[in-house]
Amino acid sequence: MIRRRSDTAHPSTVLAWGVSALLEGIRVLETATGVAGPYLAKLLGDLGAEVTKVEPAGGDPSRQHGPFPKDQPDPDRSALFIHLNGAKRLAPAADLNDLLSETDVVVDDGSLDANTLRVANPRLVIASTTPYGLTGPYANYRGEDIVLYALGGPMIQTGVLEREPLKLAGNQVQYQWGAVAAVATLGAIRRAEATGVGAHLDISGLETQVGSVDRQINHLLWLQWTGMEVTRAEGGVPSMLPSGYFPCLDGHVATVLIPSWLPRLLAVLDDPELTERCSQPDWATDPDVPGLLEAGVYNWLAGRTRQQAMADGQEHRVERPHAALSWGFAAHGFVTNLDPR
Repeated sequence: MIRRRSDTAHPSTVLAWGVSALLEGIRVLETATGVAGPYLAKLLGDLGAEVTKVEPAGGDPSRQHGPFPKDQPDPDRSALFIHLNGAKRLAPAADLNDLLSETDVVVDDGSLDANTLRVANPRLVIASTTPYGLTGPYANYRGEDIVLYALGGPMIQTGVLEREPLKLAGNQVQYQWGAVAAVATLGAIRRAEATGVGAHLDISGLETQVGSVDRQINHLLWLQWTGMEVTRAEGGVPSMLPSGYFPCLDGHVATVLIPSWLPRLLAVLDDPELTERCSQPDWATDPDVPGLLEAGVYNWLAGRTRQQAMADGQEHRVERPHAALSWGFAAHGFVTNLDPR
């Protein structure tokens, strides 16, 4: 079984933001590149595992992606690479075999011979992150974020009906893929500790989108029940309550609201006329209500900073997550300045 390199059976190390180091004593070897696999390994490291990364010749491709300080490309100062790999130990490829002999978890992109590794070490947990899985007709295809988002289904609901569908900004599919992979890997680690039997996890990026609880599962159930596909809404995302980015005194605030939060929103806005209008039995079918609520949010934020909006919103259980970054995460050591330059 996996034997943690620690003097205690139950690790007591506490990370900077107060999370117990659940994986203290676990050694992770990462040969994956890009976002999904490295994010998986980063999450294991955030839980206390010791993560060593071996890059391919030429380095991880994420080194070539910004943002970069002063927009000057530099493979050693890529914000994306540092975010995903800044806390890992980097080792040369020549050390790979030695590292494999003493590791508990391997995170790769399907490039290693998993069967041979597990024969040599039956307790080994291997998490392979590939776009379409290690088997099947698409196994050898490359897959970018936009392709997985489209082929997996969620893209059909993103954007407005009058235009082509859109992908989410950045690498959100790969981050979700990495997060799903991390949960599976934690389960495999726990089993290996309890039974001495490892696992080879084949974690397909496409499957994380097809089976995503973020809209996709609900929309597939809707299709099965009604026979109708969910598509983009005409004129924008349908919502009775305002959602999106709104300007305030010192920037913008992101707001996501659902209909059941209407009483909270009205308490925050403190507008008697609007409250009365929304107290009518037919408020949900009143065509004027969405515009009135949106105007109310604009007016309310016009006189507040992000910090004030967050504080006032949280008082009525309407959170403003962007503003929280200004003090909540930083105060608990969640945000670290790796390069003061």
